[in-house]
This record gives sequence, structure tokens and C-alpha cells, in this order.
Amino acid sequence: MMSFLLLLFIIFIIIPLVQVLWKLYQLRRKVRRTFRDFSRAYGGGDAGAGNSRKQAAPVKKKKIDPSVGEYVSFEEIEATVSETSTEVEYAVEQQVVDVEWEDIPEKK
Repeated sequence: MMSFLLLLFIIFIIIPLVQVLWKLYQLRRKVRRTFRDFSRAYGGGDAGAGNSRKQAAPVKKKKIDPSVGEYVSFEEIEATVSETSTEVEYAVEQQVVDVEWEDIPEKK
């Protein structure tokens, strides 16, 4: 009798539980693979792959020499209280009507 109950326990509890866990594991792997592929496709590199050391990106030389160009000097201007006021005036406009509404009588 005990072996029969054990057999039922294995068939109705353990096997479905293992199947559900296996499906969840496969789904998890598929989602991770999809995100990894998406990340690689859009320039994310090997992000999230679990590598503790990442290779440094090669330093690119600037296309424009830093000595080329002009320096622009500027002055800070202090704003007065009236310039920083947050009061805004709004004008009320009439509603635009495109079509006049007309009820259609029902036919009996």
C-alpha cells in the first residue's frame, strides 16, 4: 500500500513539478538569450554576460585638432526680480466649432 501511494505521489506531484520547473528554466534561458542578442545588436557589447573584467574600448583620436577654433568669452548677467517672475498671462479664446450638431430622428 505504501509503495502504491509513493507511486501516485511521484506521478501526480513530482513529475508535473519537474516539468513546470524545466519549462520555467527554458523560458528564462530564452529571455536572457533574447536580451543578450538585442544588447549586442544595438551596441551593448557583452553586457550582462557575467564577465567580471571588461575590455577597455580603444581610445579614438579626435577628428578636429583641439587648437582649432575660437574661445568665446562671456559675462554673467544678474537677473532682476521682474525678469524672473513666473506670472504668465493667458488670453481666453472662443471654442472653434467645425460642424453644427443635428439630431437625426429615428424611423419607426
